[in-house]
Amino acid sequence: MHNTPAYILGIATTVPDNVLTQAAYSASLATLLNLSEKEAALVSNLAQRSAIQRRHTVISDFLRPPAEWTFFQADTQDPLPSTQKRNELYKQLAPGLSIEVAQRVLVQAGTSAAAITHIIYISCTGLMAPGVEFYIATALSLSPWVQRYGINFMGCFGALRGLALASALASQNPSHRILVVCTELCSLHVQQPTTMDALIGNALFADGSAAMIVGCMPTVHERPLWEIVSSTAYIIKDSPQDMTWDVSNQGFVMRLSARVPKYIQQGIEYFANQVIADRFSYGDADWAVHPGGKAIIQAVEKACQLTPEQTESSWRVLADYGNMSSATMPFVLEDLCRKKRAPWTVGLAFGPGLSLEGIVLRTVYDE
Repeated sequence: MHNTPAYILGIATTVPDNVLTQAAYSASLATLLNLSEKEAALVSNLAQRSAIQRRHTVISDFLRPPAEWTFFQADTQDPLPSTQKRNELYKQLAPGLSIEVAQRVLVQAGTSAAAITHIIYISCTGLMAPGVEFYIATALSLSPWVQRYGINFMGCFGALRGLALASALASQNPSHRILVVCTELCSLHVQQPTTMDALIGNALFADGSAAMIVGCMPTVHERPLWEIVSSTAYIIKDSPQDMTWDVSNQGFVMRLSARVPKYIQQGIEYFANQVIADRFSYGDADWAVHPGGKAIIQAVEKACQLTPEQTESSWRVLADYGNMSSATMPFVLEDLCRKKRAPWTVGLAFGPGLSLEGIVLRTVYDE
């Protein structure tokens, strides 16, 4: 086992071409789901209060009149497709987005495809075998000896689990290069708003794909962004029913209780202290908070007394892309790369369990 540090060597992101403002999306939902005037007003109000300005989706029907729908079913009592039809679209589209973002990150990191020894694919919005990681390996002409991992159904904190696994794999051998890909097509699972959970899920979740490369001992062609210092995980007691993601006959169904922001605000300062472990003070770090929703970012800011500047990347990603589940955290990290970075970055994400995930990154500055 080698003790050399592991680094994030590159980050790349991509989104589907179909983009809607949040207002246009809520209006489209009202048409699609044949909402009453009261329901439509509630959906519009949730959209306005979400801090999301726009979102991307693989479903072009959201931009079309009912007569031109190909995914949804017009002139029927239930316009929403079966789980099988939703998953078939995932199988058609997730590999392409994943391959595109994987190709981008190789260029961004300065890492050759021949150097990739492991692929970690992360998703909770579709299932297929062979997995998407298989098709990435084939499309990029990776070695037939490449080792593949699938992290499924972990939800919004999946990217941080992926980085923790990648860091462990990198530490086994300095020549290892791990490609981490997160692709989420959340809009496939739009739900009839019979519950507040469905209303909130429809308002928040969107589609996107991201990739990162992790390895030790960077080559002359690689310019590391961060050293991965530590990863931390914690399960909040007595909370497994407060955030769930279940397979139903009509897509995957989110349960997100109103207690989630409260749980996070109550426990996040203690958790953040365990993550940081006295290495530095809160003010010395950028905070990559998973933008699961406006209330979640606000809960972390309040509990940890963070400044708006420290969480600005989380707010910007929420505004521009919405919540893309596991793909969201790499978007936040990529946004941080565009600004003058603090010496440290604390990544915090939350998911089914209710589980907390944390990561500490040390900035590597360009020489």
